[in-house]
This record gives sequence, structure tokens and C-alpha cells, in this order.
Amino acid sequence: MIKLFRTFHPLSALPLFGLALFLHLFNWTETDTSLANMGVVPLYRHLLLPADSTLFLSFATSKWLGFILLFSQALLFNKVINTHNLLGKPSFLPGLLYIVCTSFADTLGVFSPVLLVNFILIWLLNQFLSSYRKADARDLIFDMGLLVGLGTILYAPFIFFLAIVWVGLLIFRSFNWREWAMAVLGLATVAFFLAFYYYWNGELSNWLSYWQLPRTANPIGQLPSLVLTVVALIGILGLIQLRANFFRSIVHIRKSLQLLSALFGVVVLSSVLAYGIQINHYVLASVPLSVLLAYYFMHARRAWVYESLFILLVASVLYFKWV
Repeated sequence: MIKLFRTFHPLSALPLFGLALFLHLFNWTETDTSLANMGVVPLYRHLLLPADSTLFLSFATSKWLGFILLFSQALLFNKVINTHNLLGKPSFLPGLLYIVCTSFADTLGVFSPVLLVNFILIWLLNQFLSSYRKADARDLIFDMGLLVGLGTILYAPFIFFLAIVWVGLLIFRSFNWREWAMAVLGLATVAFFLAFYYYWNGELSNWLSYWQLPRTANPIGQLPSLVLTVVALIGILGLIQLRANFFRSIVHIRKSLQLLSALFGVVVLSSVLAYGIQINHYVLASVPLSVLLAYYFMHARRAWVYESLFILLVASVLYFKWV
């Protein structure tokens, strides 16, 4: 199956859609509507909307809407990785591994504000990869801070990803305090208009209380250990392959891979703090993780090994869903 996606043939999008449909809707028996509105209640509270059950989505609607968003993100993410040639040649592997990585648990594919924020994350990645040779990127960095602010309204823990903007500046550009300040200014612009919205509704005095997130247990234990073991095995092989080719890659590729590593680190560290974090938070880790796994499957030479590992990965996901 991997050979089918190692090339960039338009018809490969059809089996990609079929696999996505199978993985995300396989053994669909969940009827708990609380999963369908995971993370939506805090969003209503931040926007001063009543947490009325009539605003909630049914599980079926949430599941289908989440699937449409995830498949759209897979195609967009695949385009970004191919445009910047992070894997050496264009293919459908990034989209394929993105679909697989977002199917580790049923709740990852349910519509939530985190899925919307993932579009912003993919956009941030694309903008950083595009800004490498740009002489003046202050307008671009302001937009990044602006989008981090908008993402924070949708999903409050996204505020931690302002650190990614600064880390990206360290990796891709020489230090310029004006550029660092533009990121904060973009975020502050969103905060200013949000404060005006609170003032207009007579709730400015309750600003901080609406943004106090409850402390939650780290949900990493809810992910299937069998799947994580297989992912860790493929990830280690990917790191070995990446290490062998790292210094033979051009500088832009090396910097891009460093940014993805930092992105994965921010996702993990923000979940350790566990304020307002649920299991669907790990959808954000699918972007860097998909690149690492796709890198292995692109550069692995023994077909029977990488095909077997992919089958094992998909089988472990399906087994977890079945039991």
C-alpha cells in the first residue's frame, strides 16, 4: 500500500479518501453527545454565549463534520509538505500518515475547536517555510501573532504556541527585536478587540474569571499503548533515517525539521501543564509526527519491512477501535 502513496499521482487521492473513511468511521457505535461537544463549552464561555444544549451538535453531525475537516487538513498538509520538498520528492505520504495519526482514538476525529485550530497550525508552518528568504517579514510575523490570538479564542491552550513563533524566528532568521515584538503586537491586537467585546457586553470586570481554565489530568494515558508502541518503533526508525540524511540535506530542510521538532515539544509540554487539556489536544501533534513517519516510509528501502510496519500500524489502530 505504501508504494501507492510514495508517488504523487492524482488518483492516489481516491484510496486516501477510502482509507480515511474506513479508519475514522470504523466500528462507529459511540452515542455519547458529550464527546461531540468536547471543548465547545469553554469556547461558548469565552465568547459570552449561553451553554445551551440547543447549540450543541449531535454525535453524528460532529463525527461527519470532523471527518470532513480532517480530510481537508490532510490534503492541505500534504500540499504544504510537497511544496517545500521536506521529503525529497512529492508524494501522498504526508496526507496518508496524517489520516492515520488522527485516527489513534475516536475522540480525535470528533469536531472540536482543536480541529479548527489545526488549520491555523498548518498555516503557521507554511508561512515559516515560506519566509526563509524574505528580507522583511514583520508583516508576516504580525499575522502569525494575530492568528495565535484567534486560535486562543477558539482553543485557550493554543496560547502556548506563541512560543513556536519565537522559536521559528530563532531558527529561520537572525535576531531582530522588532520582529519578536510584532508577534506580541499581533496577539495584543486580538486581546484588545476581545476586551472591547467584553466591555460592550458589560463583562469586562469578569475578564480573568472567564479565562481561568480548570486543572485536568494529563490525558496521555487514554491513548492506546499498543498503537503508541508501534508509532514509537516507526518513529525511531525514522529518526535513524533522518540522522543519516540530515547533514546531506539543504539548510532550509534542516531548519524546517528543527521547527517541526520544536512544534512537537510544545504540544507535549503544553499537555504536561494540563490546563483545559483533553485527549483531542493531541491532534496538534499529528503535524510533526506525520512528517517523521512519512520520512521513514519515503526513504526506507526494503519494501517488505515498511509495508509490514504500515500494516501493523493500521491493524493496531483497528484493534484498539474494535476492543
